[in-house]
Amino acid sequence: MIAQRYTYEINYRYLDAPRMVVVEAQTARFQEGSAARHLMHVHGGDASFEAAALQNSELLEDERVALDEADRLGIREISVKRLADEDTHRHDTQVTH
Repeated sequence: MIAQRYTYEINYRYLDAPRMVVVEAQTARFQEGSAARHLMHVHGGDASFEAAALQNSELLEDERVALDEADRLGIREISVKRLADEDTHRHDTQVTH
């Protein structure tokens, strides 16, 4: 059985420059905290944050912690919009889990 995939447009600012990326996920609810974690990975992330997150699963799941850490790394004003199927052909996509 093929898993349902959803496509999301993430708009954000990285080091004060506007950016946009389109991602696919297997979840119907891809929120700002999930987007922040994805964007930290895309922009190199922070090894100490990742190590701490692996040690403490609550840290990894905490939306506020993820957003605060993203802000510290220059990733701000994150907004997520789920795209309709017909909108997805217009964008290059990255797959995330």
